[in-house]
Amino acid sequence: MGSAQTHFEAGAAALQRGDLPGAEAAFEATVERDSTHHEGWHQLGLVHFRAHRLEEAVRAIERAISEGANDARVFTNLGTVLQHLDRLDEALARYGEALEREPDRVSAHSNRAAILTGRFAHDEAEAHLRHVLRVSPESGTAWNNLGVLCRDTLRLHEALEAFEQAMGCSGDSAMAHSNRLLTLNYLPSVTAPELFTAHEAFGARVEGEQRSMSLRERDGSPIRVGYVSGDLRRHSVAFFIEPVLAAHDRSRFHVTCYSNGERQDAVTTRLRGLSDAWRDISLLSNEATRTLIEQDEIDVLVDLSGHSARNRLTLFAERAAPVQVTWLGYPNTTGLMTMDYRLTDAIADPE
Repeated sequence: MGSAQTHFEAGAAALQRGDLPGAEAAFEATVERDSTHHEGWHQLGLVHFRAHRLEEAVRAIERAISEGANDARVFTNLGTVLQHLDRLDEALARYGEALEREPDRVSAHSNRAAILTGRFAHDEAEAHLRHVLRVSPESGTAWNNLGVLCRDTLRLHEALEAFEQAMGCSGDSAMAHSNRLLTLNYLPSVTAPELFTAHEAFGARVEGEQRSMSLRERDGSPIRVGYVSGDLRRHSVAFFIEPVLAAHDRSRFHVTCYSNGERQDAVTTRLRGLSDAWRDISLLSNEATRTLIEQDEIDVLVDLSGHSARNRLTLFAERAAPVQVTWLGYPNTTGLMTMDYRLTDAIADPE
């Protein structure tokens, strides 16, 4: 049978291997043998979170706290799950409790700042980000979030400086690069050729060796179309894509939506109902998402974000489908050589 600690260690080893089902079974065995094993409950919650079972994740991490877990890490992780559930007041409270225990905890400051920025509490959000950058000046996430805040408050040149700092930090800088490009669109001093060159630089930075993919043999089955967006909720993108989803001829097209958004609402529910399949990729890596797209046998993959928030352009940079198209969410090129087409019109792109 094994002791609770033996199962806990087996769960930790399974996590290192990326074996989520194995980790879940081991952590469940841990808390079955010792219901007070708070780290077992915490780790079980994190497994639920990675498996997109957010309500179960909340219950497990709250149980960890009730069994005595008292460090900032646990409160921060609970805040993160609550933030994904759009339970923002509760998330703010949990991040606050984390900072009471560890005043310099970077992730709690950064996540709290993201919520406050969304609520237009810019001064308080900026105070959190400035604190992070005093503690960890190489935090690319903090620099990127500060850039977003500066852009939202129309301090565009400060925003560009922050995004450039983020791009110079280690880790994934693609989102900061996208944010910089989006900001350049708002500066009248930037010419069209300069803007185009800046977008080309993004493509050169994120594109690796080109993958070759062929269309499936047509056997009379519907063409399989996938839409990728972080805005499949009450958002301007949804207003445009909803009638398209509704109008697809299902005898000729099979439609899958790949949602990269953190928030869901009544519009999300409607859009899901108009899709033949729905995939939540918000917690998935590019590799896992590409595997999912290949399993779905997508023929045409459509980006609806461009360089706007929650985009997955790095997925398109790796060639996730035989035909790739960008449309709707961004008024410019993506800069990717792997993007085969861009849908536009004379309003978005005058002659």
